[in-house]
Amino acid sequence: MSRRVPRSLTPDQERAVAAEGPEVLVVAPAGSGKTEVLIQRVIRTLERSVGESFRLLVVTFTVKAAEELRRRARDAVAEQLWRIDADTIHGFALDWLRRYGKDVGVGTDVVVLSDDVDRAAVVGAYLQSLGRATSVGGGLDPDMKSLLSAIDSHRLDHVATDCGCGPIRSNFGVALDELTKAYEASLMNRGAIDFPAMLLGLRQLLETDEWVLGHFRNLYREILVDEGQDLTEVQASLLRQLAGDSVGRFVVADDKQSIRGYAGGAFENAKRLVPQAVEAPITLRHNFRCARNILCVAESVLRALPEDQCEVHSPENMPPGKVSTIAMRSPEAEAEHVASWAYRLIKHGLDDATTSEGEDTSVTPEDIAILGRTRWTLAPIVDSLKDRGLELTIQTESGVFLKEPEARLFIDCLAYGLNNNDAPAKRRALGEYRELMPHQHCDDPLQALSAADDGHLRALGDLIACFVKGRSEFSTMMDALVDHGQEHDWPHGARALSDVWKDYRSRTSVQDRSPEGYLAHLGRTQRTRPTDPGVRLLTIDRAKGLEFKAVALIGVRDGLLPHYRVDSPQEREEDRRRLYVAMTRSSRELLISWPETTRDRYGRSHAQTPSSFLVEAGLATGAP
Repeated sequence: MSRRVPRSLTPDQERAVAAEGPEVLVVAPAGSGKTEVLIQRVIRTLERSVGESFRLLVVTFTVKAAEELRRRARDAVAEQLWRIDADTIHGFALDWLRRYGKDVGVGTDVVVLSDDVDRAAVVGAYLQSLGRATSVGGGLDPDMKSLLSAIDSHRLDHVATDCGCGPIRSNFGVALDELTKAYEASLMNRGAIDFPAMLLGLRQLLETDEWVLGHFRNLYREILVDEGQDLTEVQASLLRQLAGDSVGRFVVADDKQSIRGYAGGAFENAKRLVPQAVEAPITLRHNFRCARNILCVAESVLRALPEDQCEVHSPENMPPGKVSTIAMRSPEAEAEHVASWAYRLIKHGLDDATTSEGEDTSVTPEDIAILGRTRWTLAPIVDSLKDRGLELTIQTESGVFLKEPEARLFIDCLAYGLNNNDAPAKRRALGEYRELMPHQHCDDPLQALSAADDGHLRALGDLIACFVKGRSEFSTMMDALVDHGQEHDWPHGARALSDVWKDYRSRTSVQDRSPEGYLAHLGRTQRTRPTDPGVRLLTIDRAKGLEFKAVALIGVRDGLLPHYRVDSPQEREEDRRRLYVAMTRSSRELLISWPETTRDRYGRSHAQTPSSFLVEAGLATGAP
């Protein structure tokens, strides 16, 4: 194993990395180096057990976090990387179900329904069979969204055979228990699975197959959990079931950043996973990200919380940073002000007085994030940024990684060719095809390509068909992809797909390599690659776990923070923590703004007041 220079750790961090015992709870506020602690614990464990074969399971909240951990570990302990399994809990559950889930109805070719449009089609088909709907999966109207949410809650919260739930309160009038059973049966008949079914399916597998549970406990020595405050009760229970008394549990969590109560996430679930460690947690007490003034205002927002909070400090050498609060007359004026602020930072950089001596004060567009409580709050800023010639990116989607429609069409047709039951891939492929060929219609994407009027689409279909029909190897098709894309004017997407293929080959042995594995690897890559250059526009929830040199929080007014739909003290305090999370994304400069008036869709003007959280923290003045 190559020698490395260990990272310098604070005493608190060193205690966490070196902690012994079957259960460890690390309370890690924003910017306290929790990711570093997690990575260093993994690296140290592997370095001290060279020659052993046990593995470590690292459960992360996002695929991006899992990829970052693997990347960092690869740099330090490349020869031992095979001993690290880092994934989201859903990703891990799906992987084990694909391997061992045949007896619970999950095959290796199971189709993942990750889009609510596809799940709505399953529900819609059943409702249509009862005469309760006129179309199958005809979109995601509010009733269907509510219905899907009710089904998910019912599945995760009620495990009894007959829980006694009455008819759901919707326009469909079907008993929730009946509808849930029908939905799950439809998933199984279609060879499909959704996110709740991944957790429930693995739990069922562990309960019915003692070998699988024993195999897990023989394979893994420790489960390490990042962002433990986001665990749901079902997730925590599943991890506890996996661990038993033989597998250690190391949980990093922070109640201050618990903002997923709407999805069932709670700090209490992290504590349930490591009950023996709750009385003596290891607390990281320094924020190494945020400048002093930024940390001060962020902490001031939380002081009104009823429960005790650990005090977080800035290191002695931390620069002051800069915080500004401003009220603007309208959302449009607010957008203009924020765009000017971003332009100034990119052109002139950070103020020397707010940074450390010798610190790089330059600011790139990617160093700036503009955050809002909802996506529509961010809408006015788009034109203002473009008017100043600033690039921007709103969120990471497959359409950002694969811009050219031919590249997306290739992937979806390939997925459909590998598994004709993959309804989501078929839906996406037909949608892409109709964008390219609006006057040609077909119900099968592979047939559509072979009959396309456009010669280069027919050539694309021939490339896929040659592989699907067994006349070429997968590697041959992928090797030909770059030339095909260059010849038919989609070079960037073809090159991106080829690069992912090379990366996948470097990570897997020949016997473990498959087209399905490549598509799964591509899916992870699409969600973790950096987006296009530009200022980042994100909702607060999407910004969680990220950091930037400069952050602008817009629309920080009552009605948004706290949100007007908040109807309980618990939800109100979750929105307070949401504001804290947003503030602590910034390392050097923070701008907080709100409009004094807004207009509704009828053109009526409404007076607005700054967020009561800002008022309570002394950062703004409330209404007279």
